[in-house]
Amino acid sequence: MSALGAKSEAALRAVMARLLDGRPERTDGALTVSNLAREAGVSRVTANRAADLLAEFRAAEAPHRRSCQSALKERVRALEAELQAVRGAETADLRGLVRTLAQHIQMLTLRSPSGMPLSKACSRSRPDLVTPGLFP
Repeated sequence: MSALGAKSEAALRAVMARLLDGRPERTDGALTVSNLAREAGVSRVTANRAADLLAEFRAAEAPHRRSCQSALKERVRALEAELQAVRGAETADLRGLVRTLAQHIQMLTLRSPSGMPLSKACSRSRPDLVTPGLFP
């Protein structure tokens, strides 16, 4: 038995099982001694007195830590792929918008203030600037 009272040790063991199962009640669920103590309602000093229990906790959380790291790495890869796809689609949309706006700017620049039809104004001014098929 550790240097703790039976009540504190029982609380720490119950919380250890709960945290390892991923069912935190008062913390973020991270597998730390601090969260173990907080969940059990004891101080960290009290939790640190339970050397045997902490050794069990650290041994039990080590596989969780490794599996969590690999799961997080996989999640990061999936999110990076999703972000790349979204950026690609967004870039394509923006390029299309730039082309459309460039045509509008061209049309407004070439518009004749005298009321002459746009097609005639374009052909008389700078036909090299006119986008083919843009004006009737």
